[in-house]
Amino acid sequence: MNFFKKLAGKIKHHAPLMANLLQGTAAGEVMGIVTNLLGVKNEDEAVKALEAKPELLLQLKQYEMDHKIKLEELQLEATKAYLADVQSARGREIEMTKTTGKRDLTMIGLTWITIIGFFAILGIIIFVPVPKGTQPLLYILLGVLGTNCTNIYGFYFGSSQGSQDKTAMMNNQSLIKGKDEKNESAG
Repeated sequence: MNFFKKLAGKIKHHAPLMANLLQGTAAGEVMGIVTNLLGVKNEDEAVKALEAKPELLLQLKQYEMDHKIKLEELQLEATKAYLADVQSARGREIEMTKTTGKRDLTMIGLTWITIIGFFAILGIIIFVPVPKGTQPLLYILLGVLGTNCTNIYGFYFGSSQGSQDKTAMMNNQSLIKGKDEKNESAG
């Protein structure tokens, strides 16, 4: 998901956590924060304001520093939702196999069609002279199939480094909350 890509690109060096959140499931909430801080109504106005007054980036950076825990909690919730979605898809496959005794042929078929399609289009691009007008369409199709191959690989073969990092972040957040709760009960 790339909801507010222009704005995220503009602020990523000063407020990287907010930039990351702008491109995920917490985008609406973070966009509300950004528009309030900058006194604008939408992404285009925010980008224009930041171009006209680069010092506004410092306001975003200060907000991120002051509200880091809140923003990390938003990131954590987004990660939990993503992981729950992945778990749900894998759980569906397991339940279907348990119930019917067979694997989901639709999913397997679409997986193979996607993988074969990716390599077929790649082969056409490399080895077959293609009319100039159709080249962009082949590149778009290759990109779509490549993205789907990446998703398939992640589904069947597990986590990427990014998911491992998210898991570590979630574990770290749990430890921090556990320490905070112990400190509150002791104090």
